[in-house]
Formats: sequence, structure tokens, C-alpha cells
Amino acid sequence: MGALFIALSIMVAACGGSDSSSSSSGGSETASTEAGTEESGGSDIVATAEEKVKEFSDLATIQAKVPKPAEDETFDPGTGTAQIVSCSQAAGGCRSFSALITTALEDMGWTVPPTYDGAFDPAKEAAGINKAVQEKADAIILVSVEYEVVKAAVDNANAAGIPIVCFNCISEGYADITDVGQLGTPQGESIAWFIVANTGGTANVVGFEDTAYNVVVNRFKGIEGVFDQCPECSFKKEQISGTALAEPGPPQWTAALAEDPELDFGIPPYDAFVESMSTTAKQHGGTVMVSGNDGYPEVLEKMVLPDSNIPDNYVSAIPYSAYVTADIVGRKAADVPAWEGTGDIPALLVDDESAAEYLPSGYYEPGFDYKAYFHKLWGK
Repeated sequence: MGALFIALSIMVAACGGSDSSSSSSGGSETASTEAGTEESGGSDIVATAEEKVKEFSDLATIQAKVPKPAEDETFDPGTGTAQIVSCSQAAGGCRSFSALITTALEDMGWTVPPTYDGAFDPAKEAAGINKAVQEKADAIILVSVEYEVVKAAVDNANAAGIPIVCFNCISEGYADITDVGQLGTPQGESIAWFIVANTGGTANVVGFEDTAYNVVVNRFKGIEGVFDQCPECSFKKEQISGTALAEPGPPQWTAALAEDPELDFGIPPYDAFVESMSTTAKQHGGTVMVSGNDGYPEVLEKMVLPDSNIPDNYVSAIPYSAYVTADIVGRKAADVPAWEGTGDIPALLVDDESAAEYLPSGYYEPGFDYKAYFHKLWGK
């Protein structure tokens, strides 16, 4: 772990955690979770947390869990046109995801028109899907666009027989969409175990959940599940939305810092909030940390700076996942069954030292030549 946390661990051991609760500002909902004190105390949970951190941060362990199709599952993906509908091209994650998926699809032999920009607006995201239906696209890829907010448009595409793949989504309950990316829950667990380990089992944490994204909801299920096991930890959850990105602070984080002087950590819904939360925490003073929660390369770059207050995050196998997306598009178009595990591609936990190993890309490699592997499956 980084030297930053040696000092933090000493401070926490001396001062202990806080059981104080904070309330939300601006009318948002707040949930508070505190585990009851148990005789076994913090030593057992800290030991467990340290083992979990080792597991989540070991590259070989994570690579061994990366799912892939069987070598003999060859098929002809043919050619076609695939329309990508992005959550927002102004968002670094969605923009880079869309570009990587475009590259993978073109490598498979498909044509990809310019990415349709959903601009974080469900009406525009739906318009992009309907446009693809009208133009008779052979496949549609949604990038961080949850089907619930565009269900009517998804139903139109389904009625037209156009296969849909959703990248970085959780589409449980809609059988005609195949998800590719993280499940979310393990990623939430990884950062929560890191916080427990590095606060000596006395973490005082506030997290901000954006329920517009199912993967974020799953992350917070993982986070809450870990803190429920920590008898001397305090975890409070507040609801937030992407619109708060336009406001300094954001205001709920500023309020949380003011209300609880013993706060140790803030957890954003995703990395788009990290920079503003980090800056606000520094301005507030003290030793409050901000966890990463997405692995954006821009955030990893800030993690490794000497004055960083962002000690943890996770990185994903995004380029590999882009090829998985292309593979599933080809299989659905060829009426070949998808393979298991595409929606549960693991992420690798990193700290303020190890993050440097994954720059500038911000991604980890799956441990095998995935391009050659898919080329063989596609008959190339």
C-alpha cells in the first residue's frame, strides 16, 4: 500500500472511528448503515480485509477469472452495420468505450457509423436507438445506457429483430439484451475492503449512489455488504444524480464534510465525481480521502501525485471487453448463442502506488492474446 496510508492508519489507530450520522442536503434521500459492536472487535475484520485486498489486487488472480468463449466455438460473424449509442460523448469513459468498441467491430469486418451521442438524456438516447431502427442497422450497442430509461425504443428494436448488446450495463429482466462488462458488486466490495483494511476497521464513510445506473446500484450493494460485516465501521449512503456534476463540491459532499468532522472517506458513484470531491476535501482540510470508483485514466493520474487524497480505485480489461462486445454482436447476428460470463468481467484493485503500472491506458490485459483468440473464432 502507498505511504500515504501509513500515516492514515496511525492516525486512525490513535483516534478511532466515528459513529455520527449525517443527513442529506437538497432534499435527497439518505440511508445510514452501522454495524453493531461485537466482542471480536476490529482485529478479525481487518485481517479478513487485508486478505481480500490481496485477492482483489493480485493481477494473476484477476486474470484467471477473466471469462472467454471456448476455443472450438468458431463461427462466421459476417458483415453488417452496428450503431453505437453512447451515454454521452462528453464523458471520458463512454467516449473511450465507444471508440474501442468501434475498433473491435471494424476488426471483425463490420461497418460502424459515427457514435450517436445520448448526452446523458434518455430522450436523446431513445432517439439514437429509433434512428438505428429506421436505418435498419444490423445491431445496436448501448454504452452505459440502462434499458429501463429507453424501454420503448428497445422494444422497437427488438420488434424489428435487431440484436442489442449493452456495454457497462445491467439489463437483468430483459432477455433480449446481452450485457458486457462489470457486474458491479465485486468492484464495490474491493474498494470497501480496501477502506476497512486501511482504517484499521474503524472507517467512517459516506457514499453517494446514482440509481440511474444499475451497475452503480450493484457497486453499492457490494460496498454496503462489506461495511455490514465491520462492527466498528460507520457507513452512510446518500442519493445523488449526474446533474450534481455541474455544481461545485458537489453540495452534498460539502455538507457531509461540514456535518461530520471525523469523516474518513467519501465514495462517489463513479469517477466523474472524483476530481471535484478530491478538490473539495483538500480545501476542507484534514485527512479525508476520496475513493475512486471506475478507473478513469484521468483519475489514476491524479492518484499517483504526491499530494493525492485518492488512495484506491480499480482498473478493468476494457479493450478486451470491447472485443467481447464485438464477438457477441457477431454471434447474435449469426444466431449463435452467447457464452457465459460476459457481464461479469473482473476488475483489478489498485492503490496510489500500483496505479502507475496501468498508465496511461488505465486498463489491464487479460493475460492472453485476445485479438488473435477472437480472430481464430471468427475465421480470420
